[in-house]
Amino acid sequence: MIAGNELAQYVLRTIYQKDSVQGVNLESKFRERDALNTGQVKRVEFLQVLEESVRELERWQIQNFVEMLVPPSDNIVNYSDFMRILYKFGEPQL
Repeated sequence: MIAGNELAQYVLRTIYQKDSVQGVNLESKFRERDALNTGQVKRVEFLQVLEESVRELERWQIQNFVEMLVPPSDNIVNYSDFMRILYKFGEPQL
């Protein structure tokens, strides 16, 4: 799904750049909202972290991207899985 979608690739590249190169540390921001340390946050919290941390993206881009990852009916996002996807995508391909 992500591999064939230009918007998803652009959003992932932008988020990866912010997190890995510019040192935003998204995982710590997600953890701040994860009081029970489950590796999950509410969908609205996930969106807030991305919108606050990656200002280069517009709200609609982030929302569309999140809808590709998580069905709109799901209220919970596994940020641990997201971070694994983010770094796997960002690693140079040999």
